Amino acid sequence: MHPKVTFVVPCYNLALYLGECVNSIVAQSFEDIEIIVLDDQSPDNTAEVSRKIIAANPGHRISYILNSENLGNIRNYNKGISIAQGEYVWILSPDDRLRNREIVGKYVRLMEANPEVGYIFCPGHMIEGDQERGVYQRSLYGNQDQILDSIQLVKDIVDNCFELLSPSVMIRKKCYDEITFFPEDMPHRGDSYVWALISMHYKVGYFAEAMVDYRIHDNSMMSTLARENLAGIVGDNVKVLWKIKAEAEKRSFFQIAEYCRNALVRNYALAMSGIRCRGHSFRLQLEEFENSLMKFEADPAARTMFRCHVYHAYGDFLYWDNRFSESEVMYRRSGEICCLGTIPTKLKSWVKLALLKCGRVGAFLRNCLGKVHQLSGAGY
Repeated sequence: MHPKVTFVVPCYNLALYLGECVNSIVAQSFEDIEIIVLDDQSPDNTAEVSRKIIAANPGHRISYILNSENLGNIRNYNKGISIAQGEYVWILSPDDRLRNREIVGKYVRLMEANPEVGYIFCPGHMIEGDQERGVYQRSLYGNQDQILDSIQLVKDIVDNCFELLSPSVMIRKKCYDEITFFPEDMPHRGDSYVWALISMHYKVGYFAEAMVDYRIHDNSMMSTLARENLAGIVGDNVKVLWKIKAEAEKRSFFQIAEYCRNALVRNYALAMSGIRCRGHSFRLQLEEFENSLMKFEADPAARTMFRCHVYHAYGDFLYWDNRFSESEVMYRRSGEICCLGTIPTKLKSWVKLALLKCGRVGAFLRNCLGKVHQLSGAGY
């Protein structure tokens, strides 16, 4: 008989934490579970630890699979999903763990009672090294259990308002089979793409209690990417927005598409200003921005409009960083791109350029205008 829930535990060089992870699954009050440990050619003793775990839990469905080659994180996730037998799938990295022994039962009951729900998530507790740091505030999405407005959730994913923790997610396997697996070209933000796409088809469940432990350490996927390929993180941040935007336009979710466009403008401008992540830094060059824009936007007129908005936003970042001469250059470029009646941003660019030329008086006036726009909710 097929299990109700399959846990996929994708392993690479994390044997140190594997026992805690699997034991947190075995300890669940809900028992109709299979656990698949997928060893991606780990150089450590993952195989030995897995054998000991299986021997210590003879009454549980735990299997160990050694990949014939190193697949990498995303391909390993997708392999686990494809061989999962459960109606619901839960991907849990060995360095994370379930905190509440009732979590699987609570998730399953909600899924069974609400077939329109595609996946469920909750906040998490942060563990740094071996020290508990309390609830991870960015993983909170409200203070009460609820079935969410999926469109609003997609907007919040796009705006990066919070962090939807992958180790807290249980999802219907048919959502993967019918909608999307993890995209292999986005190792950093592929999960955001999956959650957003499925949210366009299904409702989403949320439990307010933090019922998982989310571990931060030097060998975590995020730490490794920040250390070795921060440019790749920046690239994923914009790629996922372009892809969600395209899918939203296909399905006539034009408000989501507009959210994606605005988020893209902010992400490009921020990357041009410079990004720091876990002690590492990266700055997107104008030529790299142009190459990215050419890759994702085929329409020349749309590229021109988008470029105008990005240059204007980049000018804002430079201004608030007191890099006034560079800010002046970007406002001027933005203002010169299009005719006045085509893009309102052009008028803003010339106004801000004029205020910049006025020195302290201009800065005072701009601050006053900014406060007025904030009060009106328009932003400036």
